[in-house]
Formats: sequence, structure tokens, C-alpha cells
Amino acid sequence: MKNIDICFAADDAYAPFMGVAIQSILEAKKKEEFIRFHILDVGISQTNRQKLLSLQSLYSHFSLAFYPLDQEILACAPIENSHLSRAAYARLFLDKGLPADVKRLIYLDCDVFVRGSLAELAEVDLSGCLLGGVEDLGVMRMARKGRHPWPFEKSVYINTGVLVVDIPRWRAAKAGDMIWQYVRRPKYPLLFEDQDAINFSLYGKIKILSPRWNGQMYWGNSACDKEPNISWLRTQLQTCPIVHFATPSKPWKYGGGVHGNVRQYQQLMRRSPWSDAKQSLRLGSLCRKIGRYWLIHPLCFLQPKFYRNLYWEGLAVFR
Repeated sequence: MKNIDICFAADDAYAPFMGVAIQSILEAKKKEEFIRFHILDVGISQTNRQKLLSLQSLYSHFSLAFYPLDQEILACAPIENSHLSRAAYARLFLDKGLPADVKRLIYLDCDVFVRGSLAELAEVDLSGCLLGGVEDLGVMRMARKGRHPWPFEKSVYINTGVLVVDIPRWRAAKAGDMIWQYVRRPKYPLLFEDQDAINFSLYGKIKILSPRWNGQMYWGNSACDKEPNISWLRTQLQTCPIVHFATPSKPWKYGGGVHGNVRQYQQLMRRSPWSDAKQSLRLGSLCRKIGRYWLIHPLCFLQPKFYRNLYWEGLAVFR
């Protein structure tokens, strides 16, 4: 039996979606794989804990371990994006309390679902780096336009929603402490919170992985049309082992898009213990957003790319 160690971080608001992601991993894993889930607990309620533990009656060959974190430590961390939670900063402490035999750790955000074995990802060659991740095209595009402070033109900025971490090297470098110090005293503005801090602090110590390990749904947005290899990346979204809803558009929200990945996630959610966690729309807020969007883009309804974005992102196009 092969052990694969996977880490999540969640507060109670995101615990249902972490649970759906965990269920997707259990449905996709191979019989000979034993998954050890390490959950960085930022206030998960007893109700959601029990639902997570109830998966043990449905699936086999896995374990769940909870690592409560001091929420006061995270309280001072900055939040710039309203759809994010301070629980995201918990990943900076991902090595705390882990069993001594954990050498490789896969970290996943809660807004993913998995549809293939992660054994290959767990064994990926990191070439001596502390961690590996997939390029974030959106931030790289922002940096080229001067809207993000990433200064390393010849280096790649990664999306930190999927990481593979060499735990012995991470600990030896005291990487978590290094990143946390950067959060407290950043050299550049943290537009994307802990993700910026990880990229700036560990520059030169990150291995770039194949995009198939972090299929980011925003690749479908028309804003990415001129990116190199974008057609291939969009093809990857149909089959990649990990799909990441790395935008404010989330599949657990009504109006979250009609792309096949969204429908696949929603089917998974309906057969999970969190089938009732789907979030309704706030109609007043939505109407105001649509009104503002229409004032800025009065001819949007005549443009094919508007409907394509609506297909990929749903009503989040009006953000």
C-alpha cells in the first residue's frame, strides 16, 4: 500500500468545499493507494468534522488528521480579495505537527476537485527545490501590464492552490517562518496575499510543474486569448487530474457557469455529505453589479466573447 500525504487548510465556511475535494480524491484514487489527509483546522465546527469523518463509512484506505491552528496568529494577516479567507495563510504552517515520516506533501486549496490519481504528482522531480507549482498566467499578465509588482521578468510566478512540498527541505530552510516574516513586512504590496508572499520569499527555490497539475478555470476567459499555448491549456482543462476554480466564480454558487467541469463538480457535491451547501445568489447585489458592468461595457451583449466568458464563469463575469 502506497502512502500519499495531502494537506488542506480550512475554516468552517470553506470546510464543506474541502470535504467535496476530499471526496473527489477518494473516488479518483487507485486501490493500492492509502491517502493520509492532514487538515490545518482554522475553526472547523464539530458538525463539519463529523461530516468529514462520515466519509470513513463510504470509502476505505485513508485517514484524517486535524491540526488546530491559533486563529489569533492569522488575525493580523492582510486580506485584499473579498472571496479569500485568512485560512489561506495556514498553509505557511503546513509542516507543523506532521508525522516524522512525511517527506512529500501535496497541498491543495479547497476550491479544487480531483479526477485522477495523485501518485505521480507526489513523486514529481523537484530538482532540489523546496516546492513545486504551476504558472499563474493571470498574475504574469498583470505584471507585464504593470498591474502587479512581480519584478522577475524571466522567472515564473506560480499559483499556490496546488503545491508539492519537500518537507525536509522546507523545514531546514525554515520556509514557513521566512514567508510569514515577509507577510508582516512585505517588500512589495501583497495583492494576492500569501500567494505573493510565497512567490517573493521563495524566489529561485520553486520548481515549475506541468499545467496539468493545476488546471485553472480562468484559462477559458477571453482575457487569456493571446497567451502562448492557450488552446492547449484549454484542452488540458477537459482531462487534467486537478481542476482549480481559481477565480471568484465558484461551482457551489448558483450562477457559477455551465462548463462541464462546473457540472461535474456539482454532481460530486450532490452525492456528498454537503449536498445542501450550495450558496444562493444575492439578487440585490447581483443587479447592482450587472448595472455597473453594463454602464462600463454597454455593447457587451453584442460580443461573442461575453457569452463565452458567461459559459466559463457564469454570473461572476459581472464582478
